[in-house]
Amino acid sequence: MDIVIVGAGTIGSYVASFMSKKDVNVTVIDTDERKLDLLSRENDVATRLGSGTDWRLLDELTEFSPSLILALTQNDETNLVVSSIAKNLGYSQAIARVRQEHFFNQVRLDFPRLFFVDQFIGPEFLAAQDILKLISLPGSIEVQSFSHGAIYMRTLRVPLSWNRGHKKL
Repeated sequence: MDIVIVGAGTIGSYVASFMSKKDVNVTVIDTDERKLDLLSRENDVATRLGSGTDWRLLDELTEFSPSLILALTQNDETNLVVSSIAKNLGYSQAIARVRQEHFFNQVRLDFPRLFFVDQFIGPEFLAAQDILKLISLPGSIEVQSFSHGAIYMRTLRVPLSWNRGHKKL
């Protein structure tokens, strides 16, 4: 599998490092040569100096038939433009990191469709949601939400001393 990651910041570098250890061919694009040098010295990844919004650079990389492009820069708008360009160049899938909550709210506009993004990820948003679930549902081992947070499924530890195990529902 070949993937392209745009952004060699904390998240982009971590994902590149993780994927390269899983026998995935990774190419990382960034405008900061120092970040790319550090990343390539410590990991088995290819690097390209340049902007992820440069359609010619993204087009050159289609030669390797990447399965996926991950737009993981610090800028939401850059990530959306990268995804849009990549999908229009024939990339199979595009995942964009977004930090602003309004991109997740699809009441009036379908941002993923509008920008040709297959999946939005928001690490900060996801962490905040998980913290809220743990605080609001104490005692839960795990909490999964469904229907955009309308339904929660909780995993609880039943103590050995629980005396209602013999009752039928």
